[in-house]
Amino acid sequence: MTQANPTKRYCVLVWGAAVLLPCLLIAAIAAGSEQLGRYQRLIATLLGLRAALEQVNNN
Repeated sequence: MTQANPTKRYCVLVWGAAVLLPCLLIAAIAAGSEQLGRYQRLIATLLGLRAALEQVNNN
């Protein structure tokens, strides 16, 4: 059994990082856009609730 070359280990680490980092970035962007959509729906709901509350208070 032979030991791995230090240069080979370094190369594997660099390639692993080169593949992993863009994947993590894409996942973070996807999660951020999902969270933005939830926030926008929440704001739309709050505006409707505020209008309904004003209508009830006026009657």
